[in-house]
Amino acid sequence: MTSADRPEARARVAVLSLHTSPMDQPGGGDSGGMNVYVREVAERLAAQGVSVDVFTRCAGRGVPDVEEVAPRTRVIQVNAGPCAPVAKEDLPRLLPAFLGGVLERERHEGAGYDVVHSHYWLSGWVGQST
Repeated sequence: MTSADRPEARARVAVLSLHTSPMDQPGGGDSGGMNVYVREVAERLAAQGVSVDVFTRCAGRGVPDVEEVAPRTRVIQVNAGPCAPVAKEDLPRLLPAFLGGVLERERHEGAGYDVVHSHYWLSGWVGQST
């Protein structure tokens, strides 16, 4: 029996969504289809037994750094730049800090991810470096 066959061993997926949180209400600010898509992907993976951490940039939403939003699904706020909204054209300079926050969380928890998923080029830059 391999470690993947044990019931307690679950696949872990990191979903990177730097510029929008899956918790944001669609239609407000820069929130739209992307955050709905990210939340749906996370929830459907979790429903299949996959543990999902969605990493998003802290933008002053007044929520905990780590928020369990459904069984096996967490949204993790990464401090990268000000904890406030930032214009999309200013986000590229925050990529190294966001990457550092994702890697620090991974080190802190002592467990890696089996898959890193990103959908937009900003998050893709971070994903290729994890």
